[in-house]
Amino acid sequence: MKPNLMRMITVMGKKVEEPYPVIANNELLLIVGHGMYQDSAKTIRVMSDGDRVGAWEDQSGNARHVQQATAANRPFFRKNTLNGMDSIGVEASPQHLKSVANAALFSGNDATLIVVYSTTTASCLFKKPLVLMQASNSSNRVLIDVGNGTTSASYSSATDKIMQDGTPYIVIGQVSAASVKEYKNGSTQITSATPSIALSDVSTAFYVHSNDTPTSAVHKLYFLAIYSRVLSTTELNQIGGYLNRRFAISWTNF
Repeated sequence: MKPNLMRMITVMGKKVEEPYPVIANNELLLIVGHGMYQDSAKTIRVMSDGDRVGAWEDQSGNARHVQQATAANRPFFRKNTLNGMDSIGVEASPQHLKSVANAALFSGNDATLIVVYSTTTASCLFKKPLVLMQASNSSNRVLIDVGNGTTSASYSSATDKIMQDGTPYIVIGQVSAASVKEYKNGSTQITSATPSIALSDVSTAFYVHSNDTPTSAVHKLYFLAIYSRVLSTTELNQIGGYLNRRFAISWTNF
C-alpha cells in the first residue's frame, strides 16, 4: 500500500517518498504504512481505517517481523491521525504484536530506541519506553517488551510517565552498561539513571504494544527504530529531522 501523505522529495525530476536515514546497526525499523497486513500469513494488505493489523514487516533488512495470529488480539490500523500520517492503535487489552522468531535484538550492552507515540488521554498509566530495554515486569510493558517479563524494574512514580497527556512525542532512549538516558523531541533530557539489567541478559523474544494495556486510553504508535549502539548526536539529529518533517513534531538539535 502507498503510505498516506508521506513527505515527498524530488529526485531526477520525479516525486518520491523521502527515505529514512541509513545509519549503521539498525536492528529493527517499523514504520506505519510499510509492510502491514491484516493477517499473520501476510496475504491481505492493510488498506482502510479500522483494519486489524496481523503482521508488520521489519524495514531494517533484518527480517525481525512481528505478527498476531489471534484475530481478536490484533491492534487497529488508523488513518490520518498525525500530520496526515497513519498509526497503529491499541484500543483494548490484549491487543499486541509479537516477534515471529526469537531473533536477538542486541549483541551487547549498548542500544538506542527511537519511537513516535501518543495516547488519547491524560490518565494513561504507561511508563517510559526505556523500561522495555531493561526487561521490565508485566506492569511496566509499553511498546516493546524485550525479555520474558520476569525481571522487575522500578519505574512507577508519576515522573516516570512522559506520554500520558495525549501529545505525540519523539522519544529517544539510550542505554549503555553505565547509564540510561531519555530525551523528548530532541535534546530535552527527561531522565538519567543506572541500568538495572544488561541488555545482553534479556530474552530474545519481543513485543510491539504490550498485552498489558491500561484501560480508558487509546495508544497510537507511528514509528519505532532500535539500534544496537548509542548513536551520536549527529545521527540522532538526522533521524530527528526526518521525523520532524514526517510528523510535524517539534525537534531541538543536540
